[in-house]
Amino acid sequence: MSFNLLSHKFAISSDHGGYALRKHLVHYFKANEITNFVELGAPTEEIVHYPTYVDELTKLILNKEVIWGIMICGTGLGTAIAANRYQGIHCTPCHDVTTARMARAHNDANILNLGGRVIGTFQAEEIIKAFASTDFIGDRYQLRKDMIDKMGCCS
Repeated sequence: MSFNLLSHKFAISSDHGGYALRKHLVHYFKANEITNFVELGAPTEEIVHYPTYVDELTKLILNKEVIWGIMICGTGLGTAIAANRYQGIHCTPCHDVTTARMARAHNDANILNLGGRVIGTFQAEEIIKAFASTDFIGDRYQLRKDMIDKMGCCS
C-alpha cells in the first residue's frame, strides 16, 4: 500500500547549523498547506548542543506522537549519530534524492537527516518529497532491519 509520509503527523527539528534550512522548510510546508507537523529545535542560530534537540525529536517518535521526523544540523552527520543511539530509531543522512529513496525503501528510516550547510533549499525540498513518497520494500530488508533492532541499545 502506497502512502505519502507528508500526510502523517511528523516533526521537524534542528540545531543552530540547521536553523535557516528548518525555517525555510517550515515556510515551504505552510505554503503547500502541509500543517500536520510539530516544529522543534534551536530558537536562533546561536550555538547550541544538538543532543538536546535530537532527544526531543526521537522521543516524539518513540512515544508515537509523530510517526517520522526531519532533523537538520550543519552536515547531517552529528545528529544522525546521536539519533541512532535510540533503539527503534533509524535515522539516515541524505544529501540527494537517491539516498532519500533508498533510506526509505531499504532501511525504513523514520528520521530524515539533512545538512543545512551542505544542501540548498530546493534540493532539501526534493529530498523530502522523495523520502516521504517512498515505501519500505520489506522482504529481505525487513529481515535486515530486524537483525539491526536485535543488536541492542547503546544508550
